[in-house]
Amino acid sequence: ADLRRTIAREANALEKKVFKGTRWLLLKTSSKLIVEKDEHTRLQEALRLNQPLATAYYMKEDLRRIWQQTVD
Repeated sequence: ADLRRTIAREANALEKKVFKGTRWLLLKTSSKLIVEKDEHTRLQEALRLNQPLATAYYMKEDLRRIWQQTVD
């Protein structure tokens, strides 16, 4: 959450528009993104604009997969 806030503060106007509303997209499991709301596209655009955010997101997804394997 702190990384996302820092990035949003330092973003230019276009980036701020893209980042607005991405908090829950970043927290959601990728399989639960809603196609009708274009959530996957919005998330990918935000990740494309900022490499540190993308790195943190993909690390979160990797950890989620590891935890899921442990449970299964």
